[in-house]
This record gives sequence, structure tokens and C-alpha cells, in this order.
Amino acid sequence: MYDVVLGISEPTPSPRIAERAECSPNAAKKHLDRLADMGIVRADRGSRPVRYERNDAYLEWQEASRIAADLSIDEIVERVGRLDAARYPPTVEAARLDVRWFTSGDFSVQYVETAANGARLTCRWDRHPHSHDPRLHFHRPPDGTSVEGLSLGSIHPLDVLSTVLAAVERRVAQRWDAGEE
Repeated sequence: MYDVVLGISEPTPSPRIAERAECSPNAAKKHLDRLADMGIVRADRGSRPVRYERNDAYLEWQEASRIAADLSIDEIVERVGRLDAARYPPTVEAARLDVRWFTSGDFSVQYVETAANGARLTCRWDRHPHSHDPRLHFHRPPDGTSVEGLSLGSIHPLDVLSTVLAAVERRVAQRWDAGEE
């Protein structure tokens, strides 16, 4: 079931997932509910039948955990500091990561990418008290105005930076995969 769910990128009814997993609808629902409780999938319980999709935040957390386990603090800080142009396709003129950490444990990590045509992409991972958003939230690209709650396995600085670096690395890979040269 886990492997099937990782291939689902849009809300999909549980019976269709059961077909893909080659199991009964009841068994699929039981496993999907468990995966939802673990944060691996998201469930739209308001739809009938219930629709499920993979939780990309979980995959990002998995990648961040791998980075945190594989690198030392100094290596992670070095990677944050070297968003160098050589890693990006020529269509990207500049990229930067602004990191602010507060003694309260709150933080703001912003990624800004500027294309050669002047277009900007920005997104931000934040943890701070906010009257209309969850304390831990993410400002989605392309302009950072759309905000959603964020779920991280840990708010330790290494884990947060690992999560951000994993997201930036995926972004760079997407730019290259899109044939931007």
C-alpha cells in the first residue's frame, strides 16, 4: 500500500487505490487511514468515497531526515551558503536563502530565485505567532502570498535547514528537467 500511495499525486478515491494495490476496498481503507494518521497521506474525509493523496510534506521530511543524518552541522551550513550559479540552469540569474533564527525558537527561512527575464519566485518556511495562520506555516511559491500550515518532524535548526535544502534541490532539479539550458 505504501508504494502505491507514494505514486498518487492527486486526490484519489479509496476503491481506485484498492484496485492499484490489488487488495479489497476494506483492507485498503484500513491501511490508508493508518497512513493518514501517520501523516504519510492526506485524507479528504468530506468526499464520498474518501479520497487520499500522498502528503508531499512527509516526503520532504524524509529527505530532510536523510540530509540531517548524512551531513554535519558545518556541511549543512556550507550547503546553505553555496547556492552558487553553477548549479542552476542559465535561465536562473540569482538565488539566495535568507535564514533568521530567533532565541524563542521561531524562525524564517526564505528562498528567492530570480530568472534572467526578471521573474521572481519566492517561498518561505516560518514559525512565529500569527493571528490568522498556524504558528508553523509555509508561504507557497511563486510569490509567497498563499499560506498553508506546515508539518515538520522536528523544529531543530538542522532539521528545518535540511527540509529547506531538500526543497531547493528539488526545485533546481525541476528547472533542469524542464530543459532549461
